[in-house]
Amino acid sequence: MMRLLATVLLMVVMAGIGGLFQGNNPMEIAYPGPYPGPYTVYLPVVFKLFDGSIEGPPPMPTATASPVPPLPTATPIPTATPTQALPTATPLPTLTPLPGGSLTCADLDGTSYLLADDGQYLGVISHDRYLEDSIMNKYGTYGSPYSATSIMNKYGTYGSPYSALSAYNPYTMTPPSIYIYTGTAVGYLTENPYLSPRCDTSDLVDFLRLLQ
Repeated sequence: MMRLLATVLLMVVMAGIGGLFQGNNPMEIAYPGPYPGPYTVYLPVVFKLFDGSIEGPPPMPTATASPVPPLPTATPIPTATPTQALPTATPLPTLTPLPGGSLTCADLDGTSYLLADDGQYLGVISHDRYLEDSIMNKYGTYGSPYSATSIMNKYGTYGSPYSALSAYNPYTMTPPSIYIYTGTAVGYLTENPYLSPRCDTSDLVDFLRLLQ
């Protein structure tokens, strides 16, 4: 190996005698020995042999840092929507005052029953839809929309808007009467606003449905 270095140095000196040797040019060297070559040698420096100065390789380019991109703007948190006020409950309907004091829907619920003008029993005024005689039992004799003795039958004698015995006829003068359990009649169950004392049929039914 020392022989190889000595040979390379000698050839460099010989090549620079007539002038200037510039590195990075390949040079083939035949080395006598077990591995005769030829070998290609690159010298990365420039030798100026007349004045003894040595010029190194060109300076490395200055690395330019890439500018850091700006961070994305944070999305603002949406403003919370104010809590909406709960809807006001619909007030329960009240009844026209009846004889013996002011009776409301609550007064009649579970304490009274209906009799038609022809004497037909029409069931109990009660919000209980499981009570057998309740006018709110849609499967019972007095609450079914198909029963002949139900005011809920819009095609029957006691529920049609055209029958003289109906609680839903706004013109009849013979609607069903309301009786309390003592056997006293306290008014009419009718849509006719000219009969008094009376309980509006639709108001009473709506009230009973609210309690279910």
